[in-house]
Amino acid sequence: MKILLVEDDKRLGARLKDDLKRRGYAVDVTDSGIDAEHLGMEWPYDAAILDLGLPQRSGLEVLCNWRRQGIALPVLILTAREASGR
Repeated sequence: MKILLVEDDKRLGARLKDDLKRRGYAVDVTDSGIDAEHLGMEWPYDAAILDLGLPQRSGLEVLCNWRRQGIALPVLILTAREASGR
């Protein structure tokens, strides 16, 4: 299974990639929304792990653009947004 991992936190991305590879997945990693959108349109990934807070183009925008292009790639959203006031 080939996974596209889109994460702009270098340490977290490296750790997730290593964990997924140990479990037998092939993993491509990018840290930008623009690159993620391009890769998702050009390569037949089985799934994507997509951070929402990306530089250059948000993960939500990437996902919307994939869907507009008819790309039905399964996506797991990964984000570290904090709730205020708690």
